[in-house]
Amino acid sequence: MTAAWSDEQLTAFLDGALSADKARALERALDAHPALVARLDALTIDMDVLKDAFDGLLVAAPRAASAADSTPAADTKTARKPANDPRAPVWLGMALAASLAVGVVFGSALSGGEREEDWRDLAAAYHLLYAPETLAVVDDNAERIGREIARAAVGIDRDLSLGTLAAPDGLKLKRAQILAFEGRPLAQVAYLTADGQPVALCIMSGEDGSDEAISGLRMRDMAAATWTKGGYGYLLVGGDDASLLEDAAHELSRLL
Repeated sequence: MTAAWSDEQLTAFLDGALSADKARALERALDAHPALVARLDALTIDMDVLKDAFDGLLVAAPRAASAADSTPAADTKTARKPANDPRAPVWLGMALAASLAVGVVFGSALSGGEREEDWRDLAAAYHLLYAPETLAVVDDNAERIGREIARAAVGIDRDLSLGTLAAPDGLKLKRAQILAFEGRPLAQVAYLTADGQPVALCIMSGEDGSDEAISGLRMRDMAAATWTKGGYGYLLVGGDDASLLEDAAHELSRLL
């Protein structure tokens, strides 16, 4: 029975954090259950996908950022952990993606001279690393997504629910996670459009000032919508369909 192994245990195995006894038991289960192998694969970060996305990000970034990161990268082939099928730890892939995005965005800010850093730009740069495959392999288990949303809600001290976040038409809810910007928690909720384009809703706590209405714009050559409400900042970003994102932003703003 592959259901006996939770996503948290599989992730701990990939991260090398599972106890030795449980790791051996999981390895035996992997040998016996191809479906469990498929679940583990779905949780594995493909380092080649990240590298390809980052290469594209560098092309779009200012020349100064490209020069700063022009040192040839070490081998980024997918590092695998199990004996016959080792994998890159999930945290390693996410940390790499975040650090690459931050590096390029800060390079842009430094080259611009007068540009003040903004969490929305960093969040958009991080999302730019997403490929359709990043979320396509993530299962649609409502129980798992609900747990992730609950953790995100605690992180930003904001009521969030699966029903609310799954409400926008044309966006399929895939997962939620907590990031951070300058010590402030940031919730990221990931979606896929009907044609497989990744979209992210980012919610930042501790936004001062009055509420701001929804504003549509383009960020890093992606459609985006931003607004501020009740002390929280919101960014919906991804893909090219500005109309889809604006409609989704209005629905989310009404419910959140």
